[in-house]
Amino acid sequence: MVKVRVSSREDNFELISIAGEDPTRFFDAGKILPPKPSPGKDIVIKGHISDFIKNPENKITGFVMDKKTVMLDPEEGNILAPLLIQAHQVEVTARERDKKEGVINILKFPPVRITEIKIDSIVYKLR
Repeated sequence: MVKVRVSSREDNFELISIAGEDPTRFFDAGKILPPKPSPGKDIVIKGHISDFIKNPENKITGFVMDKKTVMLDPEEGNILAPLLIQAHQVEVTARERDKKEGVINILKFPPVRITEIKIDSIVYKLR
């Protein structure tokens, strides 16, 4: 005999455990790791920066462009901020994930993960 424990919410079921006749041997579904999130879809954003995001020390940590939030890590911010402030044209290649993929967004515009940025005519690859 096999016992299956599940929980349900609305139309979803979640497997909790599977056990046989020996109660000391069971499979705990809670120990299964969730799948890794997808890297997101590739997008290209072109145009002008509409706003800069700054930390409490007044350093640029990102920017808003075409209703997308582009975040920069501290090193990227230190290197790219002076160039971005003076840029006439910016093109960002990035990856975007949405709430269907479990992404929670507390920013006004959805964040994207930058992979490459073209400032005026110079391309910078980011990792």
